[in-house]
Amino acid sequence: TRFILVTGVQTCALPIYVTGDDVLGYEAINGSKRDLANIQTLSMIIPFIVALILIGGVLITGLPFIGIALSVILSTGMVYILARTGLISVTSWSRTLLITTAFGLGMDYTSYIILSFREIYAEKKDSVEAAYDAVKYALPAIMASSSTDIIGFAVMSLAWEFPLIASLGHTVPIAIIVVLLVSLTFTPALLSLLGGKKWFWWPYKIGVEKTGWRGFAINRIRAFMLIILSLLLLGYGVYGFT
Repeated sequence: TRFILVTGVQTCALPIYVTGDDVLGYEAINGSKRDLANIQTLSMIIPFIVALILIGGVLITGLPFIGIALSVILSTGMVYILARTGLISVTSWSRTLLITTAFGLGMDYTSYIILSFREIYAEKKDSVEAAYDAVKYALPAIMASSSTDIIGFAVMSLAWEFPLIASLGHTVPIAIIVVLLVSLTFTPALLSLLGGKKWFWWPYKIGVEKTGWRGFAINRIRAFMLIILSLLLLGYGVYGFT
């Protein structure tokens, strides 16, 4: 804020700075809102790009997001009901992590099932049977991953003296459970109905058996690129923490 000080015929602008708990709290709240908005935006864009690269088809790439959207709606509704009854506590950060966790894990689970379906369908040519076998094949890995995630976040609810951390333990496990159930039911159901349609996988050719990717050979150029990428990520992480 600037005030104009008039002294005779001369004027000068005096900068006025304000500090205190109220100002610091205001800045912290605005900064948190900006960070949360950026996190939510990136959590939607990056998974879509990764899914498009892994899965290959344009329309089929939207399948995980349908399940994720359903999971977010259901888990948010459950959290709202539990919070209204006073059983759990919810903060702005826990709401954001509920959404980002649902996006990340939902993309992980559904992509794994879709890729398994794609390989099995190339052999059996039956979408219903391929969807069943894909879930059967992916179930142990998905259950192991989700169990550790649920337990890891649920432990945070024991932090009674830290409400922010405790709220994460109340809300995020609910999102993980809902994402798990939707991934194991809703996604295979849609695959059994639409998984055998060629247009659903365009431009990828479904039903054509291909050799799975087994990595790539390391040469000097690729090793140099990996080192540069690692250093950039390390620098970005250090900058973020400082």
